[in-house]
Amino acid sequence: MKTLLALLLSIFIYFGNSISVNGQTTIAPLDPKEKVYDKVSEMPEFPGGEAALMKFLAKNVTYPAAAKQNNVAGKVYVQFIVDHSGIVRNAKVLKGLGSGCDEEVIRVINMMPVWTPGKQDGAAVNVNYVLPVSFALASENKMEQKAK
Repeated sequence: MKTLLALLLSIFIYFGNSISVNGQTTIAPLDPKEKVYDKVSEMPEFPGGEAALMKFLAKNVTYPAAAKQNNVAGKVYVQFIVDHSGIVRNAKVLKGLGSGCDEEVIRVINMMPVWTPGKQDGAAVNVNYVLPVSFALASENKMEQKAK
């Protein structure tokens, strides 16, 4: 019963904080007055942990055609806030690659499900989270494997 109640509350919080732009649902930005921590005693966690996060990214990130055509590879560093209710907000690129990679990472970050929020002194808080997302072309992977 508690699990069902928590799920319903998460859904209410999620949709209560969403807005619609051009027919797409978007999460409203976090109020700038709210405190956001960089480090906390318990960091936020993607549902299922880090392995599930990597699987989510692998399933949902599509290599942009322009990036493939221009042989663009590397990492996009994205920062976002996991708020006190576990909702991902305010995603922005800290270091990008261009050729559509940055936009693709932001698109996928904004699709993320509700996380387990970070905690400080036992209370759920807003936490900055930085995530590197790698883009590697198949030919690069083969070259790296041969070099090993």
